Amino acid sequence: MTGIFASEYTGNIEITGEVTQDGSLVLSGAEETGGSTGSRGTATFAAPALRLDAVTGLAGAVRFQSVIILGPLDTFTSVADGTIRTAVRQSLDAYLADLSGTWKGFYLVQNCVEEGTGRPLCGVFRAGEVESMELAVSVDGSGAAGELIPISTHIPVAGTARGRTMELTGMRSEQGGRYVDRIEALTAAVDEYGRLKGSLSYVHVANGVTSTAKVDLLHVVKVR
Repeated sequence: MTGIFASEYTGNIEITGEVTQDGSLVLSGAEETGGSTGSRGTATFAAPALRLDAVTGLAGAVRFQSVIILGPLDTFTSVADGTIRTAVRQSLDAYLADLSGTWKGFYLVQNCVEEGTGRPLCGVFRAGEVESMELAVSVDGSGAAGELIPISTHIPVAGTARGRTMELTGMRSEQGGRYVDRIEALTAAVDEYGRLKGSLSYVHVANGVTSTAKVDLLHVVKVR
């Protein structure tokens, strides 16, 4: 048995499980957050004994643990234990079929180049860095429009959508073009578990200096 534990705040964790002889369901899983700076670390999920329940839908306890590595000697660990209060089973097919909504997760900078210098460390980007992101998108027919929010920058985007795949571009400009954030070739598709996977080019212009980062989407799921 395989699946995904998805959270608005932690992205998602791929999990596996089995039904034991007493009829309970045991689930567990772990994911690397990726990167070499920023939010690098691991996230783990465990549910040792879940059961169907006529009142709550599902009964049992779960544990989520997050380890964030801020530096060689600086690690932060958080643990959340809880008991399921209510659970409702819904159709995954219906969830996968609609790209419209708000997607949250992280992006991973694969590489970055500063125009005219070729330096790999440039502007606001660092190769291997992991940062938070949000994508709010509305689909109408084959058209799609919305807003990409890397960290806290709001960038309008628009493009096309077909099935589980979308292609978007967009730009934000301030002070007469002195500061520009441009999204190029954002191509993403929803996989069989509802994760939005893909890549984009993020161009940042500040005071005439252009930095271009190649970015992968990481742990992005729809939260509403």
